Amino acid sequence: MSEHNETADKQGLYEVGFHIASSISAEEVPGIATKVTDSVVKNGGTFVSSEEPKLRGLAYPLGKAKKGGKDFFDTAYFGHVYFRAEKETIQTIISAIGSLGEVLRFLVVEIPEEALTPRRSERRVRPEGESEGAGVEEGKVKKQLTPEELDKTIDQLVVE
Repeated sequence: MSEHNETADKQGLYEVGFHIASSISAEEVPGIATKVTDSVVKNGGTFVSSEEPKLRGLAYPLGKAKKGGKDFFDTAYFGHVYFRAEKETIQTIISAIGSLGEVLRFLVVEIPEEALTPRRSERRVRPEGESEGAGVEEGKVKKQLTPEELDKTIDQLVVE
């Protein structure tokens, strides 16, 4: 087995999800996300992929200690980074991300390989205001099949 494959076999797949304070300007957010990624790479992790942080409402206010008190946030920029690392380096990576003052909260979790596989949407969510039949061409609406018609259609499709 090659040295590269042995290293990859020892490494786990991890995700760090993080919140950046909404008091940070939108222009500065990508730079802070890069700091999170750099903290991973500089401390033994191998970058896999990431998602640019997006402003989101929070389920409850998050507090961040500051000199003379605490700031509370109802919104924050949420982003995540997937990376590979050996278990021994995870605590160092956590410490490095924790030292970034603009990061409100973060969580590092080990994830299965399947988490990187893109998933097809299981159901289409209808945009607000769109009627149930939207997108169907006029005159091409199919009628609802009766149970007998459905059974007959299935029988025709089944190859024996």
